[in-house]
Amino acid sequence: MISNNILTFVISILESFDPFIRKCMAILKQCTSKDLNEMKLWLQNAKPEMNLDIVEAPCELLCQMVEAELLSPENLYHLDEMLSSAGRQDLRKQLKG
Repeated sequence: MISNNILTFVISILESFDPFIRKCMAILKQCTSKDLNEMKLWLQNAKPEMNLDIVEAPCELLCQMVEAELLSPENLYHLDEMLSSAGRQDLRKQLKG
């Protein structure tokens, strides 16, 4: 497994080039720590094999999802459901828009 520091660095580079990553980060940066915890709980229940204990920031969550192939421009299901579980309908609209 690649370390979170390296993944965070890679995401920051991709964010400057990739509109999809930029959009996801803009959405996740609006999440509160409570939202992030709700989203981690949903993902942990959906994918128990994932270790989300180390996730403390939106970029780390994004890294974990991309690495696990749970998030791509063609696959928004997990992020959409996670935002729903956190009660963030406003961010779901941004994701779909």
